[in-house]
Amino acid sequence: DLKNYDFVGGTMFWIRAEIMNSFFRKNNALDIRATLEKGNVLDHEHGTYSHSWERMLSWIAIDQDYYIKGI
Repeated sequence: DLKNYDFVGGTMFWIRAEIMNSFFRKNNALDIRATLEKGNVLDHEHGTYSHSWERMLSWIAIDQDYYIKGI
């Protein structure tokens, strides 16, 4: 269960490599890429899978008991 819904807006962040390595050992990056929209993605009218990953990247860390901290 996700403990909170903090996320890094703008997808500019530092993260420990092991956090992402742990996730991608269990989840194939190419399979994930295949679910994303193609081309230049705008989401002015509705949400997109591509934009949802902005939040997911942070939640991967939170799920592994790390936290989001601003600088």
